[in-house]
Amino acid sequence: MIVSIFLSFVLAVIVFYKSFQEKKSFMRKILVVTLILFSILVFSGILFSKLANPEVLKKQTYWLKNNQFGSSKERVELWKKSVSMIKESPITGVGSGNWKIMISKYGTKDLRSEKGKVFFQRPHNDFIWVLCETGIGGLVFFILIFIINIYYVFKILITEENIKVKSYIILMFFFIVSYVIISMLSFPRERIEHTIFLVLCFSSIVVAYHRKKTNNSPIKINYVLWLSLPVLLILLSGIIIGFIRMSGEIHINKALKYKAKNEWTQVIHEVDKAYNKFYTLDYSSTPIFWHRGVSNYNLGLIDEALSDFRESYVANPYHLHVLNNLGTCYGLVGDHTTSISYYNKALKVSPQFENTLLNLCVSYLNKDNTDSAYFFLSRCNPYTENPNYPGFVTIIMSNIIKNLMSETDDRLIKINLNRIRNSDEWMKKVFLQAMERKTTYEYQLLSETIYLLESVDSVITPEQSKTYKEKFKIIN
Repeated sequence: MIVSIFLSFVLAVIVFYKSFQEKKSFMRKILVVTLILFSILVFSGILFSKLANPEVLKKQTYWLKNNQFGSSKERVELWKKSVSMIKESPITGVGSGNWKIMISKYGTKDLRSEKGKVFFQRPHNDFIWVLCETGIGGLVFFILIFIINIYYVFKILITEENIKVKSYIILMFFFIVSYVIISMLSFPRERIEHTIFLVLCFSSIVVAYHRKKTNNSPIKINYVLWLSLPVLLILLSGIIIGFIRMSGEIHINKALKYKAKNEWTQVIHEVDKAYNKFYTLDYSSTPIFWHRGVSNYNLGLIDEALSDFRESYVANPYHLHVLNNLGTCYGLVGDHTTSISYYNKALKVSPQFENTLLNLCVSYLNKDNTDSAYFFLSRCNPYTENPNYPGFVTIIMSNIIKNLMSETDDRLIKINLNRIRNSDEWMKKVFLQAMERKTTYEYQLLSETIYLLESVDSVITPEQSKTYKEKFKIIN
């Protein structure tokens, strides 16, 4: 607002400079209008502060001042990942509508989508968005739209004598500048009402520009008809596709309501109605067949679920939940190698996604590979609220202690290792200590065992304790 008002004010002063000098009444009108606009801004600010949650304003102000947090940081991260996308396809782009699919390819680090709960649909910058999807050519044409209209604005202001027309054109200039600035930080291009206002603005500028031209030659009606025909066909196609997509949106919303109630058969029914070749993803870029796959999975139809997740993978090969569910289904049908490969693909998208990390623990436990299972367990947040996490800690730690007991012939060490193994809480405590101290679980187990022998049970002397520590390379 500040930049737009300043530029528009400067332009108005330049355009109306003579009027300021010649007509004091005109100057008074300008001042009155300015005062009214300023009052509206102040009143709007006061009204917003009274009606809106003050914490929202405080939070947004904090994010502006500290752009390493919150929305400001996320936008910068999205722009950085978009740059990587641009570098891969600078000429053609990734295709219209594909940014939301491709962005996960570049990872979800430092984004809310890291946990699989948020899926970004745009980079919060329309110019970057257009460049990513349509390449350099698309961006040039997009920018030219604004440049041509700004050019028309200046041509009108130079040649136009009517003060009302000039005032109107300056307001249109204000709107264009505002739109461009907001486009650099947000996504007005996505909102149909914003696009309609922009088109109306451009239309009025074009009309005002061509109305002043005196060398316009009449256009034959046949040319108009021939030029209009392809445009009408495109518009008609857009309307038809729009209705088809809207129908899909209605059915997928019904499917989500049934999903919330665990009515899986109804979900499948609504997804079947929603699907068509023009509507394969829902509004969060989730393949609509994924919802059917989840339903089949919960109904125990694993082969059908696997088929749905395969279809979902074709629609969005970087969707975190699709990759994770594919890994699970392949594991259930006994193809553990393929299962692990899909889990690893999911971890490329989000290295800290706990569902996949825990699923990999299952896969490696099934292959009797405790070390690999422990590796993926150790990558989880040890204070996670995931209900499955404690069970995995118990199973994997128990296996590790069992292996450690089989590798040592010391009776006292075996006895105390077995004491720890018989207590789930004790195993978890030692595991947390290993995580906090960034040591291996075996190291922490032996350290705990030697401490028990010396300080709790008093069955060994400090000299014997020192000998044990040297043997197992335990550093105090």
